[in-house]
Amino acid sequence: MEVVISAVVRHGGGGIEDVERLLHAFREMVNYAIERGLEKGYSLKKLHAECYRVFREKYDFHTHFFPQAYRVAQSIIKSWKAGGGGGGDGDKSRPVMRKKIVRVPRTVFKIDRC
Repeated sequence: MEVVISAVVRHGGGGIEDVERLLHAFREMVNYAIERGLEKGYSLKKLHAECYRVFREKYDFHTHFFPQAYRVAQSIIKSWKAGGGGGGDGDKSRPVMRKKIVRVPRTVFKIDRC
């Protein structure tokens, strides 16, 4: 079993615009991946094939963020399908990510325990 630890990180000082830009862009990436996943299939391999090049051209972030967006999108789709998603309501019933979060891969940050 894997244990996941979440933490709220308060980012003060300069660079808050960069954090907001990352949060907004990550939400866009996840929603794009959800749309592609519902159309083409939502395995990580299919999501990567549909999204990686688009993300690479559009966003100027470390490329390790892209698979994280696929994983979040895949999780949202699986949860939506398990809850009876895919009903007859058309686009109204489609899942979307509304919150501003980002799943940060271990390879792009370091925790310094002073």
